[in-house]
Amino acid sequence: MAFYLGGSHGIRCGIVRFDRIQQIAHDFLRAAKIRLTEDYQEVFDDWLGTYLFSRLRLDSPLHEYWALLREQNVDVNDIPQFDPT
Repeated sequence: MAFYLGGSHGIRCGIVRFDRIQQIAHDFLRAAKIRLTEDYQEVFDDWLGTYLFSRLRLDSPLHEYWALLREQNVDVNDIPQFDPT
């Protein structure tokens, strides 16, 4: 339910909590000349889609990431058990 955003270019690191997604008023927004890299955006979109819809693209890099965690016996109970085939 959370996605880590690393800090760079004067922006502090933080976490996006998908369980707190809500609308915000336009007055609270301000433009910033930063954006996520294409790879980072792809993973973010996949992570959000998995949280919202419990589905993951077959070619998502998250499959490989979670497989590596399992191989290392990382104790993460909430790693989804999607079959990429």
